[in-house]
Amino acid sequence: MFHKLTGKKVSAEEASTVDVLSEIQECVRRKEDVLAERSRTAVLWIQYLEMVDILRSFIKAERTANWELHFEALTIMLPYLAASGHNLYVKCARLYLQSMTDLQTKHPDVYRNFASGLHVARGSDRFWAELSIDLIIEQVLRRSLKTSGGLARGRGLTEQQRLIWLLSMPACNLRNYLDTSSSLIPHLFSTPH
Repeated sequence: MFHKLTGKKVSAEEASTVDVLSEIQECVRRKEDVLAERSRTAVLWIQYLEMVDILRSFIKAERTANWELHFEALTIMLPYLAASGHNLYVKCARLYLQSMTDLQTKHPDVYRNFASGLHVARGSDRFWAELSIDLIIEQVLRRSLKTSGGLARGRGLTEQQRLIWLLSMPACNLRNYLDTSSSLIPHLFSTPH
C-alpha cells in the first residue's frame, strides 16, 4: 500500500481506508497498554501523544476545510483546556460548540456552507491552503494596521479613525482572501458594546 501511495496509484483517501491501518492502530494500542502498566512516565508520554494527535486533527480540519473534523477535534480538546486552567477558552469553546450543534436545525443554509468548507478561507488553489478566519484577519488586515500609515503607528483606535482607515483601504485586501460580500469587513473591527 505504501508503494502504491507513493507511486500515486491510489489516492490518500483510498489508502486511509485500508484494513491494515486498523490492524496497525490496534497493535499500537496494545503496546501502549503494556507500557502504561509498567511505567508512569510512559502514561505521561502516551497522554502527551494523544494531545498532539488532537492538535494535529484540529490543524488538519482547518487546513483541509473539514467541518466535521473541526467540530470533533474541538469537542475532544475541551477537557484538556479545562485541566490546564484555560477557563476563558473553555467557556468560549463550549458556547461555540453549543451554538454550532444547533446550526443544522436553526440555520441549515449556513450549516451546508460550513459543511462544504466555507468555515475557512482559501489562500491559494493548493491543497492544505485553507486558513481559519482569525488567521486571515491577522495576516491581511492586522498587517496593514501595523505598517507605516496604519492605525497602530502612534495613533489611537477611535471609531472615526477606524472608519477612515476602512474606507481608505484599497478595494479590499480581505475580499481577495475571503471572496465574500464586503458587509463582513466593517464588523471585523467593531468593538463590543
